[in-house]
Amino acid sequence: MGALAEGKRVFVTSNSKALVERLQASIISELGEALPMLAITRDTKDQPDAKAFVMNPGEAAMKYRAILTSPSLGTGVDITFPGRRQEIDVVFGFFESKINTHHDCDQQLARVRDPGSTKVWFNPSKFHFDTSRDVIKHDIQVQGLYKNVLLRYDEDGKPVYHTEDPLIDMAALAVSQQRASKNNLLNNFVELKRRQGCTVDFVAPSDAISLIGKAAYDRGSDLAESKRVELLLAAKTLTSDEYDEIECRIQSNEDVSETERWRMARTQIEQFYRETLTGELILRDDRGRFRQQITRYEALQRYASTRGTAADQLNLDSLQAAGLRHRFLRDYRLAGELLDQVLRSTPVYGNCDFDASKPFSWQELTSFMERCNRLKSTIETAFELEVHPDPARAVKQFQSVLGLVGLYAIPDGKRKRKGKTIYQYRIDPDRLRQIEDIVARRAAVGGWSWLAGSTDQIGNGLTTITAPELAPFSQRSVMGLSPRSFSSVEERQLPRFIGFT
Repeated sequence: MGALAEGKRVFVTSNSKALVERLQASIISELGEALPMLAITRDTKDQPDAKAFVMNPGEAAMKYRAILTSPSLGTGVDITFPGRRQEIDVVFGFFESKINTHHDCDQQLARVRDPGSTKVWFNPSKFHFDTSRDVIKHDIQVQGLYKNVLLRYDEDGKPVYHTEDPLIDMAALAVSQQRASKNNLLNNFVELKRRQGCTVDFVAPSDAISLIGKAAYDRGSDLAESKRVELLLAAKTLTSDEYDEIECRIQSNEDVSETERWRMARTQIEQFYRETLTGELILRDDRGRFRQQITRYEALQRYASTRGTAADQLNLDSLQAAGLRHRFLRDYRLAGELLDQVLRSTPVYGNCDFDASKPFSWQELTSFMERCNRLKSTIETAFELEVHPDPARAVKQFQSVLGLVGLYAIPDGKRKRKGKTIYQYRIDPDRLRQIEDIVARRAAVGGWSWLAGSTDQIGNGLTTITAPELAPFSQRSVMGLSPRSFSSVEERQLPRFIGFT
């Protein structure tokens, strides 16, 4: 904001589309719509201004004071000016963890060849995902990711694989490097820039600037979410044929208008929930995250309902013992079984059902923690969820697993045991009831059947929404119920700002 207020030209890149949208809204709110600005994301990349920029970025960049981009801006875009003039004063980067590697982040920043300076924010979170190349190589071999390398079975019935394959070596190295990068994204990036000859400066925290930045970010979040709600409610629901036609164009990498993308987004939400779109439903959906959680909940129910029958073919323990570990390759078919095996080791889940009336503490989660650590690599690969060995983190670990299916635990008082205070929790019953209602509604009728039979299509280009109507549905009030709010302030990691020249 300061750079723009001073009349500078800035280039902003991020690995988060939502962050780009929030920054755009905040800039408009602070400096007005008259400021020449271009935002390129998945939703806007087919617009004429975005396509013109990609075709001739050096010339087009001179039209704007602020250029905001997500990874949707292709890696081949080179923003260079004649005579290597320094036309972009500052490049800003904002990068979250577990999305891409530090090399990818560097590539996004390097699209501007001769900036005045570069200022970058990284989420400083560190992880401990397995990076052993030998282990990765073995898992790629046994799962046949690239080619079948099974030679034969030995006398004991164990598989024997061809181990000298350059393609497997290359694949194992690539996976290992990606994990190593994401495990310590900030430090890896800093080391990369130093090896490139840059001088890296760590920016000291400033409480005053932090408050201003937080206020700008929160304002942008509310404005971006309000705009998103308004556009979704104004969109018209697609028919099945219309949806298929647009989806075909997307798959063929053909142009899709912004209006069509909003129509698709609305249709996807209504089709999934079997519910007419409202502002509350949009925010509850949380940009599709709630849909992912519901899908995992259904996978858990499907597996649990067939457990012990012929459909129950896989046993994770036996697979790991035999070397057939689903350790470095995602297999969404295993999501239900994996969740079932982990959750069955808790006192609040059994026989396909969660018990929201039963209290628990970290002491009752000992078996759960043992189970998680036994299946550590499988859980981390399937859900990108880090498993911690510390038993004292049992409740926090359980919260993260519950979050995979949209649930969370709430405090339920405390009790004394041998002079020590034991804090108790239980699954939030309202949230469980909400999810069960959605699952039952989805089971009762198909998505397109519901859309075809629905006559109450509020908002099909006829309904508008105003700011006062959005007030009760602010993103922060909805996200306040998220498992992420469970962490104490002391446990939250602070961002790190760095700059380099």
